[in-house]
Amino acid sequence: MGGEHPEGGAVQGTGGWDGLVSCSLEAPCAAPEEYCVFWSYRCGAEGGDGYCSPRPEDCPPTTDSSVCGCDGAVHLDACQAAMLGQDLNANPSACDPVPRTFECGYALCNPSTDACMHWIAPSQYWSCEPLPDDCPSPSCSCFDQLEQGGGCGCEEADGHVMLGCATE
Repeated sequence: MGGEHPEGGAVQGTGGWDGLVSCSLEAPCAAPEEYCVFWSYRCGAEGGDGYCSPRPEDCPPTTDSSVCGCDGAVHLDACQAAMLGQDLNANPSACDPVPRTFECGYALCNPSTDACMHWIAPSQYWSCEPLPDDCPSPSCSCFDQLEQGGGCGCEEADGHVMLGCATE
């Protein structure tokens, strides 16, 4: 499999990454204290391999957004999902809808206080970013300066804001 590891390392032709143990839906991690992380955040749905990563033993208190796990459940945050052995799931509608949230890849954002930020390169991830204080309602006009910085675009849909940025 070709591609790129989320931390930036090249994927080897065998599906593994330098120094990491590869895994897949058919061949999960052998160690119970590890879980499979798929570089695409699609839970292996596209047939791609992942790598085994240690499960955290505990998670610090967080204000991060809730996330969708590969088990189809909503978890408090990414650390809690990892602790339960679940990678993050960015497949559309993978988790049951949560009232007063919208999907932002694997994250679930609050439309009245957050914008969805999708970082596309060098590795892909999503986050719920607070709307600027001087933004009276969710709108791309609140992010004009970000768009002018290059590499970013903004979309408004169903009362929420989605930002996409490709960085190097």
